[in-house]
Formats: sequence, C-alpha cells, structure tokens
Amino acid sequence: VVSIILAFISVYDPMSSVIGKRCVCRVEVSRVEWNFLHPWQRTPQSKSTGTAFVIEGRKLLTNAHVVRSATDIRVRPHGSTRRYPAEVLHYAPDFDMALLKIKGEQEEIDFFSENGRDNGSGTEEPDAKRKKLPQGLQFATDLPALHESVHVVGFPTGGNTICVTEGVVSRLDFISFSKALMLTIQIDAAINPGNSGGPALNSEGLVTG
Repeated sequence: VVSIILAFISVYDPMSSVIGKRCVCRVEVSRVEWNFLHPWQRTPQSKSTGTAFVIEGRKLLTNAHVVRSATDIRVRPHGSTRRYPAEVLHYAPDFDMALLKIKGEQEEIDFFSENGRDNGSGTEEPDAKRKKLPQGLQFATDLPALHESVHVVGFPTGGNTICVTEGVVSRLDFISFSKALMLTIQIDAAINPGNSGGPALNSEGLVTG
C-alpha cells in the first residue's frame, strides 16, 4: 500500500498539470503614493508584491494596481532566485492592466534565458543546465464554458513560492467598470492578496482571464 501511495505521489504533481507555470513571475514593488489632501507631499515608501506573466514580444502583463505609483519594480521568475529590474511600458488603470518590460539589454537577455539563475551555492549554473524561459503564454480565443475547470497561478502573500489553486467558471456577465461595460468571468478558485496580475489558465494552458 505504501509503495502504491508513493508511486501515486511521484506521478501526480498538480504543478505539472499547469502548462506554462514557468512564465509566471513574482513582482516586488516599492511605491510612494501621492497625498491628495496635500499635493506637495508624498506618503512614506511602502512595499507590496503581486504577480505577472510573460506574453509574446518579451513583455510581462500584470494588473495596473500592482505597479501603481511604483518607484522600483523587481521581477523574479518561477524557479529562480534572481530579481530583475523592470519598468512600466503601458499603464491602463481604466482596465486595471499594465505592461512591463525588463530594464537593460543584458538583464532582458538573462531573464529570458535565465542566465542569472544560481544553484543555491552562490554560483551560476553551468550552461548545459540553464533553461530558457518560455516565450510567453497564449490567450484563449473562445470564452470558457460554465463549470469549465481553471487553474489560477500566482504568488500570494505569506510565501515566496508559486501557488496554484483550482476552480471552475461560475459566471459570465457584464459589469460596469470605470464608466464602461466590461465582460467578466467569475471563478470560484481561491485568490488571495499577491495573486493580482496572475493568469487563470484553462485545461490547455491558455490564458482565459
């Protein structure tokens, strides 16, 4: 019985069922907010974390509120200990979306080839062991069906490792958001602070939300 259980554990890895999890990154942000009551002053610096994921064109997609008023942005790929500097390329608060890029030519090369990844001993891994980061997650072209299974991938607060939760699509609806009607997909997967900006993936590993 023990051998059967161990065999099942070795075969069943919920992380392995999520295609493209290596494209999901932890975002660490230092921010200084404006004081709207005293526009000549700014609030003390604070820090927060969120999630982003790689898309085509060597860019990263996240939520706008994750990088709002950011003075410094660092991105850490899943499975790596290196934090890469990033900057906001496009910012769309009306849709709560932001597009990021890695700062610096060499840093961008290292990020997408993981050249800066170390092996835990303080030294970089040999060239033969380095793994290229996937070129980006693909988006689903069709709306998900009700009760369709989805995986939410991100870096919720309380830990430094990637987290995957599973749920189903429970509602498709339009809501009023920023003076416009927007199509929304409601799911029942557990989502916590820090998950913001992370993808919801369908069974094919395509971004559905």
